[in-house]
Amino acid sequence: MSIVDKLLKLDAGKLEEKPEKAIEIPRLSELIGEPFMVRCTAITGDRYSELTSVAVSKSGKFEYEKAYKANVLVALESIVEPDLKNEELQKHFNCRTPKELLEKLLNGGEISKIADISTELSGFGNDADEEIKN
Repeated sequence: MSIVDKLLKLDAGKLEEKPEKAIEIPRLSELIGEPFMVRCTAITGDRYSELTSVAVSKSGKFEYEKAYKANVLVALESIVEPDLKNEELQKHFNCRTPKELLEKLLNGGEISKIADISTELSGFGNDADEEIKN
């Protein structure tokens, strides 16, 4: 069977499903007294490029000092649970925006971990290169 035949048998709706992953934030689990899970999803290539472009200079060089800002944007876009756009949650933590809430709830390393997971879910991780080669 050719690859075209295989694709024709594929349910096209399955391609629209975004991969997700739940990760535990141990620091918050300890504070709450039960597992605190953050559920992340993949983001589109265009959106990923848009978000990470904040860390690229006009000349096209990656600016490491802006990597955290890019990680915040990627994590914020990727997190589906908890709902950081929830106004009640923002108000409870005295935050005006989902970004402020993210940075209040999570430390820099936790945000970077979520951004890394989102990157992998979106197909941009180091493993993606190996999978494509094989």
